[in-house]
Amino acid sequence: MKKLLLLFALLGCSLSAPLMAEPTEHLSNEVKLAEFDKILLDSKVYIDLREERIAYLRGLLEMSGDPEQEYELLRRLFDEYYSYNFDAALEYGNRAVAVAGRMKNRKLISESNLGVAQLYTVAGMYAEAMGAFERVDTLALTPQSKSDYYKARIHYNRDFKEYSKDENMRSECDRKLGYYRQRLYDLPKKAGQAPERYRLDSLSTRLLEYYDKWDYANALDCAMKAVAMTNPTQHDYAIISYYVSMVYDELEDYDSQLDWLLRSATTDMRLAVKDHASLCMLASMRAQVDDVERAFRYIRASTDDAMFYNAKLRQWQVASRMNTIEDAYHKSVRQHQRANTHTTIAVSLLAAVLLVACIYVVLLLRRMAMTQNDLKSKNEEVVAVNNALKLTNKQLSELNLSIAEANMVKEEYIGLFLSMCSDYIDKIASMQRRVRKGIKSGSIAELNREFPSSDIIDAEKEHFYEVFDSAFLNLYPNFVDEFNALLEDDGKIELRKGERLNTELRIYALIRLGITDSSKIALLLHYSVNTIYNYRAKVKNRAKGNREDFEQVIRTLCSFKA
Repeated sequence: MKKLLLLFALLGCSLSAPLMAEPTEHLSNEVKLAEFDKILLDSKVYIDLREERIAYLRGLLEMSGDPEQEYELLRRLFDEYYSYNFDAALEYGNRAVAVAGRMKNRKLISESNLGVAQLYTVAGMYAEAMGAFERVDTLALTPQSKSDYYKARIHYNRDFKEYSKDENMRSECDRKLGYYRQRLYDLPKKAGQAPERYRLDSLSTRLLEYYDKWDYANALDCAMKAVAMTNPTQHDYAIISYYVSMVYDELEDYDSQLDWLLRSATTDMRLAVKDHASLCMLASMRAQVDDVERAFRYIRASTDDAMFYNAKLRQWQVASRMNTIEDAYHKSVRQHQRANTHTTIAVSLLAAVLLVACIYVVLLLRRMAMTQNDLKSKNEEVVAVNNALKLTNKQLSELNLSIAEANMVKEEYIGLFLSMCSDYIDKIASMQRRVRKGIKSGSIAELNREFPSSDIIDAEKEHFYEVFDSAFLNLYPNFVDEFNALLEDDGKIELRKGERLNTELRIYALIRLGITDSSKIALLLHYSVNTIYNYRAKVKNRAKGNREDFEQVIRTLCSFKA
C-alpha cells in the first residue's frame, strides 16, 4: 500500500511540473488577459496531461488484484475525474463504494460515500447527495474526513438555500449551516491539533460566512490568508481566488475582481478543470465593457467545458449567461454592420470626390509637363554654359598655378644666377690680383702650383651642384620621396650620407624644371650627351608604370595644388 501511495506521489509530481506558472502580479490586467488567451488556446496541452495521468491509473487498475490497492486506485481516479467529468467520477466513486463494501471497512465505506455526496452536491443533484450523506457513518471518519464531511454539508445547505423558494426550507438550511460551521471550527480542538488542512478548510468556510453576512473586510482578510496557504498548481487556489473575486465584486473594485478571476481561470485551465465558474464570470465581465469578441470566446469555451463535464447545474448556470453574451455579440455585429454601411457610403462619396480631383490633377499635370519641358530645355542650356565655364575656370586655375610655379622658379633661379655671377666676379678679381702679383714678382712656378689644371674647375662644379641642389629642394622639398615612389622597390635611389641629390636625381630635376633636351642637360651638368642618355634609360627601366609616360609624370611631381 505504501509503495502504491509513493507511486501516486511521484506520478502527480512528474505530470504536474509543467503546470507551474510565473508570478504575474506586476503585469497589467490587459497583459494578463492576453497571457490567459494564450493559455486558453493551449488548453489541449493541459488536457492531455490529465488524460495521461488517468490512462496510467486505469492501467494500474486493470493489473490490480488486491482490494486495498483497487480501492486506492478507484479513489485516485475519482479525484482525477471529480472536476473533469461528472459521469466518470460518479462511476469510479460508486465502484469505490462497492469495493469498500466488499472489504466491510466502515471507514472506507463512509469516505467513499462522502466523496459521492460531494460530487452530487457540486452537480446540483441534492436528493441524490442527501442519500449519499445518509450512508456516511461519521463515527468511522478520521478527523480530516470529518473536516471534508462538514465542508460538504456546508456546501450542500448553502447551495440548497440559494436555489430553494421555500422560506421554511431556507430557514432550516440556515440553522444547519450554523451547526456544521461550528462543528468544523471546533474540530481542531477535538483532534487536539490544528493541521494546515483544517486551517485552510476553516478559513475558506469563514470567508463564505463573512461574505454571506456582507462583512467583506473580514471576508477579504480570510481569503488572503487562505490564498497564502495554497499555490497556483492546486485546485484550492483556483477556488479561493474565485471567492476573492466575489468579494472584490461586492466592493466594486473591478480591476482586482478581474485580476483574481484571471488567476482562478488560469489555474483551472492549467489543471484541465472542466467544472469551473471563473471563465463564465470572465465572459460576463468582458461583455459589460464591450469586449464582446473575447467574451464570446470565453463563454463558448465555458459551454464546451460544461457540456464535457455533464453536470446539469453547471450547464444551466453557463446557459443563463450565454444568452446575454450572445445578445451582446449579435448587437456588436449589427453595430459593426451599420458602421461598415456608413463607411461604405462615405468611401463611395470620397471616391467620387477623388475621381473629380484626379481628373483636375491630370489636366494640371499636363500643363505642368509642358512647362517643365520648356524649363528642361532652358536648364540644359544653362547646364551646358555652366560646364563650359567650369572647364574654362579649371583651365585658368591650372594656368594660374603653372604661372605661379614658373614665377617662383624664375625668382629662385634669378637670385641664384645673380648670386653665382657675383661670386664668380669676386673669384675672377681675386684670381686676377694673385696672377698679376705673381707675374710682377716672377713667381710663375708658384702660380702653377696654386692653380693646377683641373682642381679649380672640379671645385666650381661641386659648388654649382651644391647650390643647384639647395635651390631645387627649396622649391620641391618632397621631390626625392615622390620620385622614388615611381620606381620599383629594388630600383629606388638611396643617397649617401650628406648627399642631397645625385647625378640621376639632378638630371630628372632639370627635366622637372622643363629642360628635357639631353644636350642641354649635358652642358649644364658637365657630362657627355651619351652619359645623359644612359642615365635616363637606366632610370626608366626601373619605373613601376608605363615607361613611355615616365618623364611626363616626372614633370608633374610636387605640383602646386589649387
